Amino acid sequence: QPSFELHIVLLPKEKYERRAETTAVRPFFFYHLKEDTTAHPEAFYREFMESYSFYSTFFGDTLSHLPMEIVEIGDPQFVMCQSLRDMIIFGPWFLQVYNMMPDFSWVPHEVAHQWWGNSLFFEHRDYALSESLTEYIKLQFLKSRHLGYDEQMEYYQTVSDQATEHLPIA
Repeated sequence: QPSFELHIVLLPKEKYERRAETTAVRPFFFYHLKEDTTAHPEAFYREFMESYSFYSTFFGDTLSHLPMEIVEIGDPQFVMCQSLRDMIIFGPWFLQVYNMMPDFSWVPHEVAHQWWGNSLFFEHRDYALSESLTEYIKLQFLKSRHLGYDEQMEYYQTVSDQATEHLPIA
């Protein structure tokens, strides 16, 4: 059972601009608020499509032929990113992080959830398995494009070192 409630209010579709990108695998629709003047770098759009195509080579693309919809939630209080079947929603904080640190790699992580967590469902108790498989395939994508992999591995090493500092010595 989730331990919190999530309330999302989407504005009428007239408030959003849509950018359509078509790939050999499937179309992608990116939605952002018309009043949003934040720069969306080309690499941001490309990362969604490239990571999806990369994962499709591993797992096949029998997921859906519907467009993948990526929706920016305009509410600054929405500091989440969530992958749903055929849709990824994220708050403005994530775009700010992406603009500051393109190697943060939340995009390929959420895209990987289209397979691990949205198509292959795990029970709530198997959350760690879903996240582990998602992180693993994300790392394979980062490694293949030679961007962000070393930074992620350094981050994991730092977290691991910090965790082991608090373990009792036998």
